[in-house]
Amino acid sequence: MRDFRSWAELQHFWTDLAPHLGAVVLCPGSRNAPLVLAMPDGTFEVHRCLDEREAGYFALGRSEELGRPVAVITTSGTAVANLYPSLLEARERQISLWLISADRLAQDRFPSAPQSMDQQDLFSDRIPYFENEAPWGMDIGPIHCNCRLPELGALGPRNFGESSKAPTPVAPMLKASVDSPTQVFSEFVQSWLDRQAEGVVIVGPLPQTHRAETLEFLRRLGWPVWCESLSGLRGVKEISPLELKSGERHLKKFMDRRSPRLSVLRLGGVPTTRLWRDLGSDSLIPSSQILSIDPWGRAGLHRGRVDVWAAGLLSRLKVPTLASPKPEVIELMADDRVLETKKKALLVRYPRSEPALLWALEKCIPSGESIFLGNSMPIREWDLVSEGRQRKIVGSRGLNGIDGLISQALGHTSNDQTLWAILGDQTGIYGMGGLLWTQNPVVGSHRIVIVNNSGGRIFDRLPSLVSSTSPEERAANFVQEDHQVQWSHVAQSFGMEFQSWQRVPDLPVEGHSVLIEVLPDETETENFWNEWSRLFL
Repeated sequence: MRDFRSWAELQHFWTDLAPHLGAVVLCPGSRNAPLVLAMPDGTFEVHRCLDEREAGYFALGRSEELGRPVAVITTSGTAVANLYPSLLEARERQISLWLISADRLAQDRFPSAPQSMDQQDLFSDRIPYFENEAPWGMDIGPIHCNCRLPELGALGPRNFGESSKAPTPVAPMLKASVDSPTQVFSEFVQSWLDRQAEGVVIVGPLPQTHRAETLEFLRRLGWPVWCESLSGLRGVKEISPLELKSGERHLKKFMDRRSPRLSVLRLGGVPTTRLWRDLGSDSLIPSSQILSIDPWGRAGLHRGRVDVWAAGLLSRLKVPTLASPKPEVIELMADDRVLETKKKALLVRYPRSEPALLWALEKCIPSGESIFLGNSMPIREWDLVSEGRQRKIVGSRGLNGIDGLISQALGHTSNDQTLWAILGDQTGIYGMGGLLWTQNPVVGSHRIVIVNNSGGRIFDRLPSLVSSTSPEERAANFVQEDHQVQWSHVAQSFGMEFQSWQRVPDLPVEGHSVLIEVLPDETETENFWNEWSRLFL
C-alpha cells in the first residue's frame, strides 16, 4: 500500500482496525502523532505508557485478560525495537499483541536521519510484517504493522465529524486451539492410549475452555495426575483420589521406579516442573510412550509426540473402565498422603521459611481475588504448597524469565476483582518500570507481593549449579545478586501503600494499590529444604 497522505486515509485505517481491538496502548512520540490523533472514540480501552518495553508486556497481560487483541502504537527508531521481547513472548503463547509503529515516508528514509532506521521487516523472521494495512481478521498471534506517515502539518486540517466514532466491535477472536479435532489426530490419540499399560498425567497451563473436558477425561482415565497451579485444576474434587499433592519429587521417584513400562501424557501448556524437562534427557521412558496434547502446539521436549489440542478431543476418547485402581496406583497415592502430612508438619515447624509463607499467603487471599504467579521460585514453591483453592490463577510461562512480569500482572487486573502478583525480589527490581502502571486509573485493585530473599535464591536449588559451584562463586559471578533495595522507598516513589511482613497477618489488606514485602527467614528456609530433601533419600 502507498504512504498515508491524508486524514481520510488514516480514518480508513482505523475503521478497519478498531472493531477488533480490546485495548490500545499509546507510547509517546511525534512521529506517531497522526495515528493517535486519528484514533476514534470507541469501545476499546486506551492506556498510555512512557516505556515501550513495559507497554508491550502490559499489552500481553491485557490481551489475555480481555480475550481480544491489544495494539501498541509507537514512534519510530529504537522505540519499535523495544517491543521485540514481548512480541517473542506473544508468538510463543499465541497472544494477539499487535505492534503499530510509525515510520517516515518512503522518500525520507535515508541513512543517519535522526531517530530513524530501517523498520521494514524488523521482526519478520519471527513476526508477520505488513505496511500501512494488515489482515486484522487473523485469529491468533502477534503482528507488526509499520505505517509510513508524513509530518503532522502536511496532513492538513482535521475534520473527522461523525466518522471518528469507532465501528461496532466484532465478536471476540478465537485464540489458541483449532475449532474441532481432526479425524486423523483423534484416531492417533485413541491408538496411543490403547497401547499404554499404565501411565501418569502432567497437566500444565490450561485455557478455561479446556478444563471441563479435561476433568471428565482424567476421572475416566484413572491415571495418577500432577496438576500445576496454572492448570486451574489443583484441588478439584472430581479428581481428588487421583491427584498427587505432596509434590513433583514423589512423582519423579514413582516414574523412575516404574520405567520403562510407564507412559507419560501431558495435557495443556509446557509444565514448570523439572521432571518434565528430565524426560528429554535422563529418562528410561521410551519416546513412543510420551505424548503431549497442547492447545498451542508447543513440544517442550526434543522427543515424544506433540499435537495441537482441539477443543472436544478428550471427550471423544474411549478409555477402559476399571473396577478399582491398580495396586501400584493405590500404593503411590497412599505414600503421597503420608508425604503430604509430613510436608505440612515442616511448614508448621518452619513458619518463616519461604514455602511456609506462601502456604500462609494462599490462605490469606480471599477466594474471590485472583493471583498472578511470578517465575523463578514463586511459581515452584506455590506448586509445592498450594492446596488448590478454586480461584483464577495466571502466569507467564513462555519465553521470558523474570522480565516484564509486573506489567503483565497489572494487565490482568479488572474492576471487580483484586489481583495479587506474587513475585521474587529480582523480578521486582528488573521490572520496576512496570510499577508506573499502578498510577493508571484504568488498572484495577492490586497487591504486588515481593518475596525479598536478597536475590536469586533459585540458583541454590539447581542441582547442577550447586554441585559445581560454591555460594561465594555464585554470588561473585552474578548468578545471585544481593541488593539493598528499600521497598518502602519504592512504594513511596510510585504512590503505593506499603506493608512489610515477616509472618502473614490474619487481617485483610486494605487499599487500591499496595506493595507488600515478605521477608523469609534464611535459616528456616534452608532447614525446610534440607529436611524435605531427606524424605526422598
